[in-house]
Amino acid sequence: MLASPGKAIEYEHVAEYLRGIFDRYDVRKIGFDSWAFVHLKPWLLKAGFTEEVITERFQEFRQGTKSMTPALRELEVALVNERVAHGNHPVLTNNAGNAVVYGQDDDRKLDKKKSTGRIDGMVSLAMAFGVAPSIEEPPPQFFT
Repeated sequence: MLASPGKAIEYEHVAEYLRGIFDRYDVRKIGFDSWAFVHLKPWLLKAGFTEEVITERFQEFRQGTKSMTPALRELEVALVNERVAHGNHPVLTNNAGNAVVYGQDDDRKLDKKKSTGRIDGMVSLAMAFGVAPSIEEPPPQFFT
């Protein structure tokens, strides 16, 4: 994880950072919360993303239980079966320790209000597991 320069996050910085990520890695999908995407999209276009790439690679992922429940289920299965390697990253480790799941069974999500600190990394990880099933071609396997 990388902090944005300055006192506030600027969409231009986020778009340029994503451009670098797309240039270096084979990014298949990125889940996004639609709430602020309308402000980010013009900066993505300015950073060189085409409408086609944005439509194909950026997938809306709402933060409610309808989206989060299956994503959390997939994430939990991967964690329990030891298929997630995060290299003991200190921010993600901290976020995992802060995370609280609201609800039960088929009606769950990560709850920022009940959490003890920042959980953004865990929300992002759950979103990644939520959009992964929509990828038509599976990514190459790096871990067994």
